Amino acid sequence: MRITNQTSFEPLHPQRWPLHNDPEKGQILNGDCNTYGCTCGQARHWCALTFAFYCEDCALQINQGPSPSCEPAFQKPDLQEMQSRHRYAYKAYRR
Repeated sequence: MRITNQTSFEPLHPQRWPLHNDPEKGQILNGDCNTYGCTCGQARHWCALTFAFYCEDCALQINQGPSPSCEPAFQKPDLQEMQSRHRYAYKAYRR
């Protein structure tokens, strides 16, 4: 699969977390990782629980939690897909 070059941070999910001062942080494929202290510019893993992109290192750490919720991404999901993935990940997390 080919990774698309996303140039816009839209769509933004209204429940994305955290709400950074920079609305692009964690919202652009291959852009900045969503983790506050991370400066990696290769965010390629989508997290269904936070509605954001993470670099590989941060995604691996998130996936060590009770329910893996980051997966490699080839494009940013639309709002409907974000909701669907969030529901599935949240149910798995709550088990």
